[in-house]
Amino acid sequence: MRAKARLEELKQDIEALGKEQFSAGADMMQMLVFFQKDSDRRTEAEERRRREEREERREADRLEREERERIRNEVAEAAERRREHDI
Repeated sequence: MRAKARLEELKQDIEALGKEQFSAGADMMQMLVFFQKDSDRRTEAEERRRREEREERREADRLEREERERIRNEVAEAAERRREHDI
C-alpha cells in the first residue's frame, strides 16, 4: 500500500514537472516572439529614418539645382542685356 501511494506521489511529481516544463517553454516562446517583434520594430524605424533622410537629401539637392539654374538664368539675362546695350 505504501509503495502504491509513493508511486502515485512520484507520478504526480512527474506530471507537475511536465507542466512546469511546458510553462517554461511557453514563456520562452513568448520571449522569442517579443524579441522578434522588437527587432522588426527597430528595423522598420531604421528604414523609416533612412527613407526620411534620403527624401531630405533629394529635396535639398532639388532646391540647390533650382538655385543654380536661377543664378545661371540671371547671369545669362544680364549678359544678353549688356550685349543688346552694346549694340
